[in-house]
Amino acid sequence: GLNEGCSIHLEGESQAFLHTLSWNPYEQWPRGVRRYEVQRRYGRDSTFAQLDLLRPEQRTYKDNRWDYDWGRYEYRIRAEERPNDFYRATSISNEITLNQPPRVRIPNAFSPNGDGLNETFKLRTLFVRSFHLRIYNRWGELVYETRDKDQSWDGAVDDLTTMDNVFIYQLNYVGWDRLLRSPSGNVKVTR
Repeated sequence: GLNEGCSIHLEGESQAFLHTLSWNPYEQWPRGVRRYEVQRRYGRDSTFAQLDLLRPEQRTYKDNRWDYDWGRYEYRIRAEERPNDFYRATSISNEITLNQPPRVRIPNAFSPNGDGLNETFKLRTLFVRSFHLRIYNRWGELVYETRDKDQSWDGAVDDLTTMDNVFIYQLNYVGWDRLLRSPSGNVKVTR
């Protein structure tokens, strides 16, 4: 049979591009722990999957493998008893959730002139859950809008190429921490 207990307490810390996990040793088995399995779950309908197997003396783990479109990660630790003839017990820790903070890089200029370099106003996003970009001309008229973080603006206004060279962007975005961030500024178009 499978004998399951739960006395492992898992803790974690989130830093930029790094989650650090630590847990106390499982000490209920006379034969001791055979190994610890680090498990992670992310995504809407995913199940816990093995990230790594660790020796019994290892009780910290650093995770830096990311899906840059997803920022919420859940972890747990599964301990296995050193087996004997009759059964192998396991123990599963508490589950913790760690979020990667969202990151957006906004260029301050681009040049839609056909040379293949910096042709569009394209924001680079990591761990962003929702996104709304608006671009205005100098008179405050909306000239471009998107909610698709993978879309970019080619500098066209009303399907015509404008000679205006400075525009104002207003961005609203949210990560898995559910905090709204609203940077704004100027972008220069050089032709």
